[in-house]
Amino acid sequence: MSAHENFKEIEDFGPFKRTMDVNFFGYVYPTRYALEHLEKDQGQILVMSSYSGDIGLPSRASYCASKFAVNGFFESLKMDMQPKPKVDITIVGMSRIATNMRKNSLTAERYAENGTLSGTVDKNPPMSIEKAVDVIVSAADARVGKAYADWGNYFSIYLRPVFPFFFDPGVSAKTRL
Repeated sequence: MSAHENFKEIEDFGPFKRTMDVNFFGYVYPTRYALEHLEKDQGQILVMSSYSGDIGLPSRASYCASKFAVNGFFESLKMDMQPKPKVDITIVGMSRIATNMRKNSLTAERYAENGTLSGTVDKNPPMSIEKAVDVIVSAADARVGKAYADWGNYFSIYLRPVFPFFFDPGVSAKTRL
């Protein structure tokens, strides 16, 4: 579920709440009731997250918040199942995929024909559905803890804390804690 818009322009929090209900609670409730059954069979939970679950992006406050919540929930659940988890959790952080998700967004009226938010330019082409499926299936088969769609995502997520001025507008190289 997506609802991309600039937070300062939000007048109706309905899409914001709906995004959290679907993206976050859509995982929480079934996980709660399926977990004991998954533990019996040493099952796996495959989590479809997003690059937006690790790095906040402009005009995506509700979407990013929902995906950050999903990632935090499953990272915490992994810790709750220690020392020897009986269920593997694989979180897959995808980039933009060539689907109609943006056109079907709760705020779709704000998108241009090419699926970009009005007034923005999306520099990177979307990933094909076939490549996305390959990434997802490979991550699930390997039962990795976390996987990203491409190397650019890995680098930006892990290098951002060290070099925020490369990734965050308005953050200078002189910024210190």
